[in-house]
Parts: sequence; C-alpha cells; structure tokens
Amino acid sequence: MKISSTPISCFAALCFVFASLCPTTTIQTQAQSQHALIIGLSQYKEVAPLQFADRDATAFAEFLKTQHVPEENINLFLNQDATRVNIVDALYNLTQTLKPRDRFYFYFAGHGDLEAWISHENSLLLLYNSFKTGYFKGNEFLQLSELKTWFEALTKKGVEVVFIADACHSGGLIGGKEGINKTQQALQESWGSVTKILSCRADEYALEGKQWGGGRGLFSYHLVNGLTGRADANKDQKVSLGELDSYLKTNVVREANPNVQTPVILGGKAEFLSTVSSGGLARLADYERRHFPIITEVNLKGGDEKLEALLLSRLDTSLVSIYKQFSKALKEKRVASDDDSTDNALLHYRKLTASKKIPENLVQLMKRNMAVGLLDRELAMMKDAREKGGGFVVRLEKVVVPALRNLEDAMKLFGPTHYLYNFLQARALVLESKNWKRLNLGNGQPIDKDLKEIKEFYQGAYEKEKALLLKALQLEPNMISTHALLASAYRDGDNKNLDSSAYYQEKVVELLPNQGYAHLNLATTYASMTYTDANKKPAIHPKAIAHFEKTIALEPTVRAPYRSLGDLYMGRKNLYNGDSIHTYYHDYAKAIPYYEKQLSFLEADEQGFLKNGADNYAKTINSSDFSLAKSTFIQLLNYHSTLHFLHKSIKETAKAEEQLNKIKQKVDAINSVSGYMHAALDCYFLFGYTEDTVYLENALDWQQRAFKKAGEDLKIASAPEKPLLTLKYRELLKGMGAVHRALKNYTEAENYLQQALIYPIPDEYKGRLKLTGTLACIFPNKHITFPISIQKIKNGDYHYRIDVYDELFHMNWQQGKVEEAFAWLEKAFQNSVIENGNDISGKPYEGGIFEAYKNMDKERFLALKAKYFPPTEKK
Repeated sequence: MKISSTPISCFAALCFVFASLCPTTTIQTQAQSQHALIIGLSQYKEVAPLQFADRDATAFAEFLKTQHVPEENINLFLNQDATRVNIVDALYNLTQTLKPRDRFYFYFAGHGDLEAWISHENSLLLLYNSFKTGYFKGNEFLQLSELKTWFEALTKKGVEVVFIADACHSGGLIGGKEGINKTQQALQESWGSVTKILSCRADEYALEGKQWGGGRGLFSYHLVNGLTGRADANKDQKVSLGELDSYLKTNVVREANPNVQTPVILGGKAEFLSTVSSGGLARLADYERRHFPIITEVNLKGGDEKLEALLLSRLDTSLVSIYKQFSKALKEKRVASDDDSTDNALLHYRKLTASKKIPENLVQLMKRNMAVGLLDRELAMMKDAREKGGGFVVRLEKVVVPALRNLEDAMKLFGPTHYLYNFLQARALVLESKNWKRLNLGNGQPIDKDLKEIKEFYQGAYEKEKALLLKALQLEPNMISTHALLASAYRDGDNKNLDSSAYYQEKVVELLPNQGYAHLNLATTYASMTYTDANKKPAIHPKAIAHFEKTIALEPTVRAPYRSLGDLYMGRKNLYNGDSIHTYYHDYAKAIPYYEKQLSFLEADEQGFLKNGADNYAKTINSSDFSLAKSTFIQLLNYHSTLHFLHKSIKETAKAEEQLNKIKQKVDAINSVSGYMHAALDCYFLFGYTEDTVYLENALDWQQRAFKKAGEDLKIASAPEKPLLTLKYRELLKGMGAVHRALKNYTEAENYLQQALIYPIPDEYKGRLKLTGTLACIFPNKHITFPISIQKIKNGDYHYRIDVYDELFHMNWQQGKVEEAFAWLEKAFQNSVIENGNDISGKPYEGGIFEAYKNMDKERFLALKAKYFPPTEKK
C-alpha cells in the first residue's frame, strides 16, 4: 500500500476489526483488478481541523485489503501528504494503469466548500495547503468539475469508478452554509456511469464522534461495517449497492438522531461492491459485543462555530441570552437541578424549546448535547464496572438518585422511538437495582429484628436487585457491567449462588479477556467455593488460582491477588465459619511469597510517608484521625505477624524471629497506645486462628505496654485532652481483663475488670454506651473479645462493643459459675436500660451469645431480657 509518511495513531477499532480480516469465500468480484486513491484530512495547514477524517480514510484502506486489493494498488494520502502534486500525480498514473473492467475507488474525507456562490461549478475538495481566506490564491484543492471530467473518461474506457465522499462538514469555511450546500448539490449530480456514495444530503451535516469506533465519522463507520457484511440482506455473501443504500439509510439516519444525516447513493443498485466472509462478520460482532452503545457529544464535522453564529443571528436577543446561559451551564457541567437548582442547562433548554422560535438544526444539536450531559453521571458511576468488569457500584442515595433522574430526563428527551431508548431503559433498571431506598428497605439497620428476620430482610433486597438486573440484561444482552453486577449480587446475601455468580463473571471475562480486574472478580468467586481434590480432600479451587495468577500477569501492581492467594494457601477461608485452621487445606510455604510481595508494596508506601520525616510519620499514626499512613502501618504489622506465624509453623525459626523484630522496631518507633494495641490485636487474632496460647501471652505483653503508656499520657495531658484519654484508660483496664480471661488468669482478670467497673466515665461520654455484643465467635463454647475495641473511640462518639458487666458475665460463664454469670448479665441489662435502651437489648446480641455458648439456657436468658426489655416495647 502506498501510504503517506504522516504519523497517525493506531486505534483499537481498526486493529480489532481489520487486523486479520481475510475472506474465506472464493466469490470473484466483477472487476479483474482493483485500485484505490484514498484521501483523509483531519489536519489542515490553515483551514479548521476535523477530528477523525484520517482515521476514516485508514479504515477504508484496511477494508479494501480484506477484498484482495493489493497493498501496492492502494494510494493513501493523509493530512500533510494530501497535497495537489501528490494526488494529481497518483491520478495521472492510475489513468495510464487502469484497464477495462478494472474497478477504481476514489475516497475523500475532508472539507468541501465553494468560494464563490455564483454556481456550484466551482465546488472544491480542500487539500492540506488550502488557504483559509481564499482558495484560489493557490491551487491546493480538487475541483469537482475536473474530477468529473477524469472519472467520466475512465468510465467510457470501461473502468468501474466508485466515488465516495464524506465532505459535507461545517467548520467555519469561507463559503459558509451556502458554500457547503452547493458543494453537496454538485456532489449529488450524476456523472454518467460513476457510482457515488455520499455522506449526506444538501442542507445536512455529517457527524463524527467517539460514539463510533472509538472516534470515527458516522457515515464512514457504517460504510465499512456495511461493506464488511452487515448490509448483506439476502445472505448471498455479496453486498450490492442497493443493499448498502438500504443499510446506510437505516443505520446512519437512526444513529444521527436527533440530528438529521441521510446518505446518498447514485448508481446501479444491483451492482455488488464487496464479498462477505464469516470471519469478518464474526470479528465485527465480537467488537460490538465488547463496546457498549452510548450517545456521545458530536461535531458537525469540522466544528460548528459559524453555523451556530448564523443560527443565533436569527433569534431574538432574549433567546440568544438564554442560549448562552444554556451553553455555559452545559460546559460547566451544571446539567440539571441536582447540579444547580436555578441555573442549569436543562432548565434553559426547556425555556428555549418552549419558545418555538429556535431553528430546527440548532434544536437538534442542543437536544443531543443536552442528552449527553444528562448521561454523564451514569457513565461516571459505571465506568469501572464497564471498563474493568468489576461489580462494585455505590448504593448511596445522593449518588444513585441524581444519576437516575438525569437518565430518565435523557429518555424523555429522546422518546421511546429512539434507537438507544431500550439501552437507556436498561441502564435505568441497573441504577434502580442500586437504589436500596426505592427497594423499600427503609432507613437504617433493622436492629429490632431477630437474625432470621434480618436475613430475610436483606435477602429480599438482593432478590429484587437480581430481578432488576436480569430485566436490564434482556434489554441490553452484552452489557459488561450488568453481567458483573449480577455476578456480585449472586455472591452477596445469605442465599448465595456461587455457580450463577461464576456464570455471569465468566461472561465478563469473555468480553474483557485482557482485563485483570475481570479475572480478579472471577477468581474471588471460585475462591469462595467448596472444592475437593481427586482424593476427596479439601483444596483450593484450581480456577481460583488460575484467574488470580492471570490477574497478576495482566496487572502485576494490583495487590488484591497476592493477598488472596496468600490467604488461600494459609487456609484462612473458613476461619469465621467455626473451623480451626487445621480442618482446612493449607500450604504455608506457598503462602509466604505472596504475603512477602504484598509486604513489599506496603514497605514502598511507608518509604513514601517517611520522606516527610520519621517524626511526622509517627505523629500521623498517633493521631486519632484516619490516614493512609496509619492504615499502612496497621497493615505492615499484620503482614509481619502473619509471616512470623508462617515461618514459625514450617520451622524457619530465624526468619520468624526476623519478622518479630521488625514488629518491635516499628511499634517502638511509634511509641503510642495505638501502636501497641494494634500489635496486640494481631497476636490476639493469631490466637483465635491457632489456639496457641503463646500468641495470647504476646498480646498481653503488648497490651501491658499500651496500659503503661496510657497512664503516662494521662499524667501530662492538657485539660481538653483528658476526657478522651480517661475513657481510653478505662477501656484498657477492661481490655487487660479480657486478655487475662482468655488466658484463664481469672484472678487477674477479676482485678482489672473490677477496677474498670468503678473507674469514672467522663461526663462528656455518659449516655453514649453501645453494648452491641460479641465481635467474634470463633470456636464453639468460647466467646472471644478483641480488646482493640478502644480504638473505635472518637471524640463525641463513644461506641464500643463489650462493656464491663458483659465481660464479667463471660468470665463467670467460662468458669462454670452459672448463677454468678446470670447476675452479671442482669446488671448488663439494667445498665443498658439506664443508658436509654442500647443495643444489648437487640436480637443480634442474643444470637451471638447462643452461637458462642451452645449449652446456654436460652429460656432463662430470654426471660431475664424480657424483664428489662419487654417484647412490645419500642426503643
């Protein structure tokens, strides 16, 4: 192919559809040899640019190669190489080369205009060096009259000439609207036997935008698709001119809506232009499956500044003012009432269209770009789900509802006859599925319901969500995000259906085979499945491993698959289902490298925070506010602790000791109650994981350091700091009691708990007790309290899980002192009444107790609770 040396970016749509598009049929065209001269001008030296004309020209050249047109027979001139000397030279050579029964394609995508309005005889196709202020100052154009002479001579010689022009653009040219119209009239004249395929009629404008092929002209996009095989109505594996005419008029007109663009074809309608291959159609179908339809802002090719000015010149002054307000609001993304209730684009649009004095061309342009603005919220919400195949979309009403309102307004603008209406309706259903308030879930948590009712409450919502998503999928079968959200919905709730979840996520992977996040979500689903190997022993699902590894190959810096594979090999899967680690598959040696990789990411993060100085880093971590530095520090401790456990378990003593030393170094450098307590939490967690009391002893050591540091802080605290520190100190007394209880040091536990019982709660925090019950019920007949709950304390929000009365109840129960245990339980209920009926009265609390203590006298427990919280009483 003779191609210009002009650099042009390779774009996905062309590569995908045409890279290996070779027809499998052996049908011969009517021509014995085919040649082409193709011109595409997006950039001009002086004249206003176009966006995608060069891409359109390249796409047509790529299509011709699939029709067995030799590369050396294709002359392609793009941008600065589209000069008169190059093109006329190529035309002259072709006139000497072409023989009877040869076919010659002339394709032009660029500006067309008329310098003088006297007659369309002077209509021109503008080349790269055209002068902006007067085309006849030079000769950088192709006059339609001269092309007519050349091409008519070729047809008389017996050459089939196919003339394709996408030149009816706006763009502020000197001929104005009249020049463009007369150019189009000239193009539409019959040139004898020359076949003409034109982008639109006179008084219309050709559209271009990212909606088509990631950035193409509407006409060119469907021209190539139609010739590839979409226009083959009678399925004879040939595309005739008549079939192409019907296809273009259907699809271009439909997708230009609400603008008007009608392609024109002149010539023998029975003549066929291309042969069809099943491979080409399959690739085209696959491309379309992966690219969801949406309406985008369009250019009237070349921009619409002069057209807009001309249309506005016909309006009343008051309407011009409103139009300028409309344009400004749309540009600044004040689209509808949720953006600005008094000055938004939709409000101004309605005022303008209500006047009935706006030119139709301007109304249609406004309507389309108004709709694009309205769709912006939905596109932003669903961006990651569509592009990455993830299932997470926020459920916040303040995000979902405005997007839904805007989408509904866009549907009203287009009306039910618009070709995208069903797709927009599908997307509205998806947003409805995320709007839990509209799903009648009410406001807040269902605290007064029992565990069974809570499950039914949420499960009802999940069922409604799935029903809406399935309905959306019927309207838009290949929408990636809907498949991803369905996969997520089937993973959620108590009535999980992991097979269905995997089915829909497999669809996502099929549509996005090279997107790491799609594989990550599929791997997560398989990782949740129960799986047994050939020997009927528990194992990790092999597809979980395969897709996590695929994620790493595609996205090596994404952290989730390393953590997930580490967790799977460590055997963490069933930890909170009442299983010990020893009842599930694990391979500690394989877990280690994944955790080490995750740790390397965190250490790099820490180095970034340390650039501002170690003191600033420590100060940030010791602050009561959330920060990325604090989160990183906590995760670092967790991974060092985990790696200590793993190395210790496989007898790598030195490496285990190394991890323990790193924990000590980091915690001592921070020197805060928070740092010590997080180290204690990791040890406490590992105790729950292994039942090895050495971790409880380590936790006690860290907690004692925290207790000592809290006492020191309290002595030097300023008056404003004292209330919160006093409350934390009380919580540390309680935490010391909890860890001694877990170690069965009941005398020590009693000592600390009794101190906590009489320790004064600062007035600022009275009346804020929240007794929400157990944090973790890991082993049957054991109730484990994580003492880290003090870290949940925030200024003005004293919300913690287990109070002292409740802790004393557990301690006595574990010693078999049933009567003493119930006495402390009654005091917990009494205290809860004093504190205005807090969450210890709720049914989730009793469910946690009954789960932990299988031999609990439930009737006695419920009778005692009813004494203080009658069932009919409303909190």
